[in-house]
Amino acid sequence: MEEVEQCLEFLTVLKTDYVRVATKTNALHEACENLLEDQVGYLCNWVSIYVTVSVFVANSSDTYVSGPLFM
Repeated sequence: MEEVEQCLEFLTVLKTDYVRVATKTNALHEACENLLEDQVGYLCNWVSIYVTVSVFVANSSDTYVSGPLFM
């Protein structure tokens, strides 16, 4: 009978450990998804800025800007 109780106690500990690991795994998965979403957003912003700067550089290569604020 004691052996059965030990097995039941072991199963309870195993279930508790499983729930803890599953919870941490799900939290890690969600964090990774959020980071990936942020990365995609940053990449889109970078591309937009790059295109804007490229257009500005291409259009301003023939233009000379002068004045005290443009040194």
